[in-house]
Amino acid sequence: MNQFSPAELSPDGELMSESMRSRYDFIVCGGGTTGSVVARRLAEDPNVSILLIEAGGSDRVPQVIDSTQWMWNIGTSRDWGYKAASSKTVNGRTPLLPMGKVLGGGSSINSSVWARGHMNDFNNWAAASGEEGWNYDNIFKVYCKIEDWQGTPEAKRRGQGRLLNILQPENPFPLVAGLIKGAEPETTMGPLSSSCQLQKVMGYLDEGKTPSGQKP
Repeated sequence: MNQFSPAELSPDGELMSESMRSRYDFIVCGGGTTGSVVARRLAEDPNVSILLIEAGGSDRVPQVIDSTQWMWNIGTSRDWGYKAASSKTVNGRTPLLPMGKVLGGGSSINSSVWARGHMNDFNNWAAASGEEGWNYDNIFKVYCKIEDWQGTPEAKRRGQGRLLNILQPENPFPLVAGLIKGAEPETTMGPLSSSCQLQKVMGYLDEGKTPSGQKP
């Protein structure tokens, strides 16, 4: 894979055009959560060259690095600026749908919340596509393979020793506890406290720093 020194990078971390090759073995379009992971997996082979293209800019800004500032990314150049269709349920308003337009994509502006996808969504996708690999039982195994769970031991539901260091919040906002308690009777996977946790990336970021998907 191509290796570039700091001198070959522009101030915001983007590759200068004169340093680029004319040919690559793989070109990944989109440096968001998915594209970054795909590029990283491809880069495990040192014999291939990879170009990762991102429409947005660098994630080396305080509003991304410090996860407590996540809301200051909404409506900026780091947000695609999508809006939902108007709905009677919200008095005809068009709610904002923040989507990261920056290296790391949504993982750079999502306030460092680690939330697994809903079981029914995965099972519905599996049924619609006829591909059982998308059902929740299979995706659940993938989640466990990327987690390094640091909370109360849950060997049957949480992975350990992997890339993402998942933490339980030490002092959650009181409203969060009420939300979890109120939702427990409606969940199929037990308490929501096991599904909604703060995270950091082990070896890359300290607590309170956004675990951008483009870093691991």
